[in-house]
Amino acid sequence: MSIAAESALRAWVNARGDLVGNGNPLSRGAYLLHQRSPADGSYAVLTRTPEQPDSPVAEDNQVARARLMAQVYGGTTDTAETAAAALRSAWEDLQGCPQRVPNTNVIILVADGHVGPVWVPMPPDSGELYCFSVEAEFVMCEDES
Repeated sequence: MSIAAESALRAWVNARGDLVGNGNPLSRGAYLLHQRSPADGSYAVLTRTPEQPDSPVAEDNQVARARLMAQVYGGTTDTAETAAAALRSAWEDLQGCPQRVPNTNVIILVADGHVGPVWVPMPPDSGELYCFSVEAEFVMCEDES
């Protein structure tokens, strides 16, 4: 089974009122493309990374696995790292607690294999100041109801 995992995770992150919005660690939300410099708040860019080509045996062809990474950009080291840590914590809460993704037919069943926050050095001419990455492997399915 194939699921548009990046879009689903973006929708899930952006629906989280404890992560996204003024005063929250990831105030500018999650995107699939890079945005302009985060002077007015941190944001994440989600990308799919290489993963193992198999699926859980008991759920063959009923679930999709996707290893996803978020590069979290912020105007200071502290804001970027704090936002990345908050995103990882939200992903860790998915352990054993399936959640429907708002405005999609996707359910995130579990997230595991967490990595980060890890400092990502930015080239001087990149237009970005500070970046930390987090990643995890997600198991998702489509809601058949």
